[in-house]
Amino acid sequence: MDDKTLRARVMEQLEWDPQVDAAHIGVSAKDGAVTLIGHVSSYSQKLAAVQAAERVHGVKAVADELEVKLPRLQRS
Repeated sequence: MDDKTLRARVMEQLEWDPQVDAAHIGVSAKDGAVTLIGHVSSYSQKLAAVQAAERVHGVKAVADELEVKLPRLQRS
């Protein structure tokens, strides 16, 4: 599978997974190695994103470069 197709399939998987908000996640792929970049709002989303990428056929390795940006509390 070529890198462009693999990247697209990983993005589709991230968007499909209800535990992941893929709005701020970027994906790159090179020879079966996928890199997730960007940010998510919780550690559980970070883990879910990596697991989603690992489920895609053709992914050999996942480099997790996601940053967790916790939502700020609103003061009244």
